Amino acid sequence: MCEFLCQLHSRGYQLFFLTARGLVGPAGIERTRRYLFEIAIDRESGFRLPQSPLFTTRHTSTMSALKEELGLGSGGGSKAFKLAQLRQIQSLFEPPPAPSFFRSFPSPPNPGGGLYAGFGNRPKDAWAYNGAGVAAERIFIIDPASRLEQMAASAASAASAASADKAAASSSSGGASSSDGGAAEADDAAESSASASASGGASGGGGGGCVASGTAWASYAGMLRETQTLDRIFPLQCTSPQQMQMLARYAAMAAASLPNGTGRTHRMSRRGPHRR
Repeated sequence: MCEFLCQLHSRGYQLFFLTARGLVGPAGIERTRRYLFEIAIDRESGFRLPQSPLFTTRHTSTMSALKEELGLGSGGGSKAFKLAQLRQIQSLFEPPPAPSFFRSFPSPPNPGGGLYAGFGNRPKDAWAYNGAGVAAERIFIIDPASRLEQMAASAASAASAASADKAAASSSSGGASSSDGGAAEADDAAESSASASASGGASGGGGGGCVASGTAWASYAGMLRETQTLDRIFPLQCTSPQQMQMLARYAAMAAASLPNGTGRTHRMSRRGPHRR
């Protein structure tokens, strides 16, 4: 997972982690932060997670966080918390409403950015991602067998989207039109975590709907080896020289973190570091 997220960061995607654990206590944010950025390591390659923001709850005790996780608190549980946080982050990339004087003029184009993809390990995580606007096909779940599973829009969700598209097309006097926003919201990126985010789930009610697509990889490394798939799902958001520079930095740190004699040489290419 560490090398995979280093790859995404090198491609120009900004990462962040989201957990419903308590702010303080035995399982508080400092312990989570230490695990993510000091302990977690790919044993074979030596890669560590990129330093990234970590969002958590305001709970000040493990017990209050546990009650919220079990749905016994007043906040609607960790699922509602994650959905609210993701929507709040997504809202940062939406242009502010124009003053009333300018509302008769066309809105300026969205400069890009926003939630692009999500990684997790529970159905409620995928529900939160999808409800915050992440496309189902860019939500990935680690299943109980440690496989990385790609989601897809549920039949009900796809039918609802098709119906909405048809209604929009019929109400447009100029026929079909397209938006520069949509799928091009690609500058902000993957959320993954020690209590990472997850799969399948309910549709409707703003929660979105996604199901397993049937496409899966044995691990993050399996997807990393499929360079064409990686390029298709996560196209470069920076220049190739910028990507190479960042990859070289991560590869050097990875080599330095392994014991003497166990490291591997890394041959750099646009596709990423190739270990020998």
